[in-house]
Amino acid sequence: ALRELVQSLETDPDFDVMILDADSGLDLFTALADIWSAHFAWPLTAAEARHWVQQLSRTPGPALVLAIDDFDGRRSGFRRDLEALTSDLFGDRIRVVLALDPTAAERLSVASNGRTASALKRRGARRLQLGRLSDEEFEQAERHLSTHGVSVMPGAQHTPSLRLPWVLRAMCAAALAKRPGPNMSLVLPSVLGLRLL
Repeated sequence: ALRELVQSLETDPDFDVMILDADSGLDLFTALADIWSAHFAWPLTAAEARHWVQQLSRTPGPALVLAIDDFDGRRSGFRRDLEALTSDLFGDRIRVVLALDPTAAERLSVASNGRTASALKRRGARRLQLGRLSDEEFEQAERHLSTHGVSVMPGAQHTPSLRLPWVLRAMCAAALAKRPGPNMSLVLPSVLGLRLL
């Protein structure tokens, strides 16, 4: 879903999109600084990246959409930076889209005391829940996986749990991590294994 969002916004002149992997272990602004430093071949600190985003958020032009993947929602420097980024300290030219599983979404919606709404939830964050993949979406997922040398065993389309995007993604990630070589093909089973459960 995140990839489709990015593709749909690529040609929209009102938005500039940047994808971040929250599972990198870095704080949000450190991750931005590292990406920009590598891209522009110019050293940048996390504080400078934060200041630049803060200034950008208040100037005219296209909105910066930070599409953040794989955030676990736990209390961390990344979450602290995310809460700051969505606060009044930054202007309205910043948009944040998070792709996370239901457990992480619940974790993000509750404050550290476990009883009240979190800062993100109080700021009007909208939650979209993805359901099971339709036949067409599953076929599209299979085609996409095949471009990466991954296929699924016959009958997988009839397994309800494989219609859940996060399950299919977790199975692919586990299989790709164990792939002996980059040019080797992988076949995913048509049923869930005990490790994934």
